[in-house]
Order: sequence, then C-alpha cells, then structure tokens
Amino acid sequence: MHATDPFYLESRLGHVASEGCIRIPSSLNVFIDKHGLIDVEDEQMAVIDNRFRALLRPDRVATPLAGSAVIVVDSASRPDLAQVTISENKAPARHPAQQTHS
Repeated sequence: MHATDPFYLESRLGHVASEGCIRIPSSLNVFIDKHGLIDVEDEQMAVIDNRFRALLRPDRVATPLAGSAVIVVDSASRPDLAQVTISENKAPARHPAQQTHS
C-alpha cells in the first residue's frame, strides 16, 4: 500500500500500481497513521525498542481495534443492483400454501 502524492500522483488512484500494490490518498494514509490502524505490532515493540517508537506518529491516538492488516473493497465497478436477476435455472420458492397435491 502506497500513500500517494496529493499534487502529482492522486490522479493515478484507481489504476494498477506495481507488484499488486494499491495507492491510497495521502489523507487516508494520515488517518491510518494517526489512529494506528495497522500498527499493533509496532505499538507492542515500541514499549521495549526506541527504533519502533520512531516509526509511530507522536500525535497518534491508537484505536483498540488496531491490527496488522487492512481489507480493501473496491465498490467502484459493482453492477447496478436494479439490473441483477435471479438465474433462470433456479425455480422460485413456493409458499407451502401454494403447493399442489396430486
């Protein structure tokens, strides 16, 4: 995941980046860092090692929900939900009162 220069590179957001990386707006990077969203291991190591403390923002307020990964969901190209139809191979469910007996 790469923070992206807001002046020169944010126009590249949404395009393929190298090696499968994703680009994020610099404002999202600041948010992630200020809340320590993916810094749980660095926070733990910072207690005993100043090198890790130097990696963390001094103004951060770490969330108790911090972890070591971020899940990214791209919803930009989802199909129009009004156009989604049920497969023709699937018969519609019948209410028990509608069942016929022979």
